[in-house]
Amino acid sequence: MFALTNAYTSDIKWWVNSSDVYVDVLSAGVLMKNVSGDQYMISIDNAGDVVTSLNNNAVTKAEIEGDFYVDTDSRGLILKRSATAYTLLNVNGLGALNTTNTSMPSSANTLIEGNIGFIHANSGIVFKSTNGNCYKLYVDEAGDACTTQVPCET
Repeated sequence: MFALTNAYTSDIKWWVNSSDVYVDVLSAGVLMKNVSGDQYMISIDNAGDVVTSLNNNAVTKAEIEGDFYVDTDSRGLILKRSATAYTLLNVNGLGALNTTNTSMPSSANTLIEGNIGFIHANSGIVFKSTNGNCYKLYVDEAGDACTTQVPCET
């Protein structure tokens, strides 16, 4: 099990530089909580589209207590959508979610064999866009995957 937690602070940040994060389990994805505490799974369907569904029972392989930063533009989260198909999730230059069909990564990636889970409702994934701005992926009160521009941290 890969856990990124610390009982003494709620501001832990997980940084990924110059690589993608690869979730290597079919039907796995990212677990996020909205402000009401409902847990939603963000995943990719067989067509390569982003899907968000209420899932308060799913467990994580990687728990993140703060934000998770992908600090290189064009990098992101690679999710397995079928036995042989993968999708890269990141943001475009305007901060909109972007999905790109891709192949299985060969190296220089962070591998998670299960769901990535965020402990706190205000946590999410921060992607750097091609224009250098940073956008945070989160789940809103209706359970929709959303992005908002945030300051880029160094």
